[in-house]
Order: sequence, then C-alpha cells, then structure tokens
Amino acid sequence: MNFVAIDLKAANFEGKESCSIGIAVVENKIIVSTRAILIKSDDIESKAEFIIVWNELRTLLEKNLVVAFNANKQINLLLSILDNYKIQRPILDFACSRFISKKLWRDLNNYKLSTIADNLGIKYKEESVEKDAVICSEIFLKALQEMKVSSSDMLHDSLGLKLGHIIDTKYIPVSRKISYQRIGLRNKNVVFTGTLQSMVRREAMKKVISIGGFCSSSVNQNTDVLVIGVQSRVKLRGKSKSSKMMRAERLKKEGKDILIITEDEFLRMI
Repeated sequence: MNFVAIDLKAANFEGKESCSIGIAVVENKIIVSTRAILIKSDDIESKAEFIIVWNELRTLLEKNLVVAFNANKQINLLLSILDNYKIQRPILDFACSRFISKKLWRDLNNYKLSTIADNLGIKYKEESVEKDAVICSEIFLKALQEMKVSSSDMLHDSLGLKLGHIIDTKYIPVSRKISYQRIGLRNKNVVFTGTLQSMVRREAMKKVISIGGFCSSSVNQNTDVLVIGVQSRVKLRGKSKSSKMMRAERLKKEGKDILIITEDEFLRMI
C-alpha cells in the first residue's frame, strides 16, 4: 500500500507566519523518502521556492492517500497556507492517525503523538516535522498490521471511520460513520441495486415501507441506504460496479452520508 504522511507546524493557525512541512513517502508499506520544507512568510524567495516545491508536492499528494496526525487540523492549516498564497486547492483523500489510534487502542492515558508512539514501541525523540511525519506513517502501518487489512478503505470500514476529502475546493473532514444498524431504516430513503437472493425486490421494498422507511429507484442526494444484491454481468456491460454503486460512492466522497450494505446486512436491519 502507498501513501504520504505529512506534518505541519506554524507560528499561527492561519499559516501566515513561518511554517514547516514534514513529508514521509510510503511505497508498498515501506518508508522510501522523507523531507522537510520551511516557509518564511516575509521572505519572497521562500514563497517562490514553496510554489515550485508545491507543484511537485501537489502531484504526490493527489496520487496517494494523505495521512496526518490530527488530520482535520493539519489539512485546514495546509489549506490556509495555500489560500494565503492564492494557490489552487488540491483534490485529496486523507486519513487521521489520531482518529485511528483512538478507535484501535482504547486504553491509553492520552492520545498525544508521543504517547501513541511509546505504546507501539516507536522511538520518539526530539520533535520535528520530518520525524513526526515518519512517526505518523509508522502508526498507520501498525494499524493496518493489527487489523490485518491491506487497504485504507478496509481499515476505515472496520473501525467505523470515514476518510476526509477535498473535492472541487470543498473541505470534508475525517469523521465517524453513522451506524444505521442502531437507528434502523425508519425515515430512511432506501435504494436497491442487483438481484436479491432472499426475496424479490418488491417484497423488500414493502418491508422497508412497513417499518417507516421509503424507497426510490435511483441514487441521489436524498438517498440514505444502498442495498447491494447480485450484479448481472450483462447489465454491468464490462464494468466492475453498477451505475447506482458508482453514483453512491461519488456522493459519499462529496460528504453525503450514504450507507452501502449487503443483502445480509439489510436483512439484519428489517
């Protein structure tokens, strides 16, 4: 698995004074390179240098998942720096190693970077953005190993978390998933795709309506739940996912809370 861990520190939250950025690049779960960038707000040459470096960094971040400790704050700081320099915002998917740690290692005294590192046997010495980015990447790798998963999506699904995104300049923070298993399907808009094995679709729709939900034939902004049945190869026309599935995934990335579930999960909810 490939990703890029970052760490930012600034004299103020808006990043309008001196700021430093640490970067750790991970390829196939191995840290292959690290670096640190210093930006001095009152230094014209530093700003010009950052813009040159950012063009390279932007490609790296957009091609990979970005991982940061306290990611919502870190990404907001990055956006403040870019907005201050009037640089276009990137398109990013990002994860938070602190959120993951709080879900995975629940018995820690606190969730400072140094505490989590000590708990996991990761050496933590003097503080620097480059070293903190490395530690952040190691925490994420430890989480993948402990959960015995190979991808970020699998890790977040198993921990009940949602990735953060920047899409069309819109910032969507890392967050916890809503568990519809706890609140049921009452007042929820449910859409089905594929063939159900336990009952015909019309019967499934009646069951949803009988418990206070309602059904639609297409996925849109009003959709709360998408139930995935067996997909027909003929209808897929060579695609790996149905159009409803792809639409639901796109809306999720844009910040819409859509629960995508299997038929078995649907049966446990009715």
